[in-house]
Parts: sequence; structure tokens; C-alpha cells
Amino acid sequence: MSNSQDDGGDFSLSDPYSSYAGLDEDTRRKKAAKIISILKNRTDLAACDLLDVGTGSGHIVALIAQECRSATSVNLEDERIVKDGYRFVQVEDVRLPFPDESFDVVVSNQVIEHIPPQQDHLNELHRVLKKGGIAYVATPSKYTLMEPHFKLPFLSWLPKPMADRYVRLFGHERFDIYPLSLGRLGKMCAGLFRVENMSVEVIKDPERYKLDMMPAVQPLLRRLPRGILALLQPLMPSFIVILHKPA
Repeated sequence: MSNSQDDGGDFSLSDPYSSYAGLDEDTRRKKAAKIISILKNRTDLAACDLLDVGTGSGHIVALIAQECRSATSVNLEDERIVKDGYRFVQVEDVRLPFPDESFDVVVSNQVIEHIPPQQDHLNELHRVLKKGGIAYVATPSKYTLMEPHFKLPFLSWLPKPMADRYVRLFGHERFDIYPLSLGRLGKMCAGLFRVENMSVEVIKDPERYKLDMMPAVQPLLRRLPRGILALLQPLMPSFIVILHKPA
């Protein structure tokens, strides 16, 4: 395993499990609506078998399941509040316990930043996707001004040893998030997926895509030219991509 921050540092999946799952229903419903709207714009969900990686409360996958032919979700721990409407499988690590080419769609929503062997995660998404399938991936931007898990400015910009010292000043043991830049994610997807960046499109049409982020500044952002938004994107809280597996 690499020792770089992007690849996971010295973290091991045998370490104690730390959950950052959001369990409140209202926020989960809003995020599900956004994911559904983006996926429906790229595929016929009603004809899809879908895999959700990172079940959390179960609210999101239960809502997405209503739009799909079938839905399965996996997580390291069972934290579910909503348990009906989809199949749940508990896993031990990044390996997905399904045959090759099992799913038409995979959702990895705010998950990859918690997985140290991030290349392994992408490899597994590619393996279980059918040819021509798509993966929805959303993750905080490495260069966002305020790191969303620890709520500390510029935290994710720092090398891991400095980030660990920074969070210890505020009573945390270590910085156990592994943020990616859009460029880094693109390099990791080379040879696996065609990367379609949805972030600017979503910002420009928040009603269509049910955008639940930064509502106060949405009117301003949607008026900015796409080129300016693309330049500002690394500073925004997160980015969304659709990964296309070649047919």
C-alpha cells in the first residue's frame, strides 16, 4: 500500500472502524433526490440492477431502489435505520462479494475519501459493473476551503503528518480522511473509465438536479460562466462524476 495521502497513508482496514455516516432522514432524502436525478439523466434506472456502496442509514438506497429493477447495498457496519426495499450485504473490506459484471449502475456517494486503498475501490467498481455501465461518484474536494468532516479550514490541503497534528490540536486522534482532487481521480480512472464531470452542470441547473448544497449562493453561481465555475470548482465542497465503463 502506498504511503501517499491520496493512496491512504498508513491506515489499515484492520484499524477501528470510524463512521461518518449521516443518519438524519431529511438530509438523506435530499441527497437521494440529487443522485436519482443525475442517474436518470444518464440511464434508464427502471431497467437497472444497482449497487450502493456505503449504506449508512439506508434512507438513500431505499429511495433509489424505488426507481430501479433491483438494488443492493454494502457497508462495513450495519448502521441502518431503513432496512426495507433493498438487499443489504455486510462486507469486511473494499472487496465486493459479487461476480464480475453484476450491476448496471454503482453508487459511491461520499465513500472513496474514507477508503485508503482508493485504487482498489475503483478497480472493484469497474469489475462489478457491466460493460457500458456507469458509476456515480461524489466526494469532497481536496482543495475545498473547509474540510467537511472535521470543520477545519484548509485541513485537507495539508500533508498527512501535518493534518494529523492539526486535528490533534482540536482533540481528535488523527485525520482519517483521504481527500482526492478531480485530477487525481481522473488519473486513477485511466484505463478503467471515461470520467464525466457533472459538477458544473449540476451547479448551473440546481432545480433539475435537486442540488442541496450552498442554497444561499446558488443564484450567483448559476450566473457565472462555465469556464469560471470550472476554475472555482476545486474550492467547492465536493465534486460529482459519472464514470463510464466502455461497452
